[in-house]
Amino acid sequence: MTQVTVLFPEDLKERAERTAAEKGASLEDFVRESVEIRLGRVETSWSTDPFLSDHEVWDGPGPSDMSEHHDDYLYGDKD
Repeated sequence: MTQVTVLFPEDLKERAERTAAEKGASLEDFVRESVEIRLGRVETSWSTDPFLSDHEVWDGPGPSDMSEHHDDYLYGDKD
């Protein structure tokens, strides 16, 4: 590996550290994986959430009113 020094504004560094910690990754791993993802070369366990990846397709039966009541089906009826 090659060492690279990158300067971050303090708020960006804090956000990156917080996000890395939430994902259970070190800052170094988070930054490295973020660059890889941006370059389109790797997917990580936290970047492959089916809800966010747009790669998952449901091909089974579903309710006929899914488009109208999708929030109820995804999150439960909040009324």
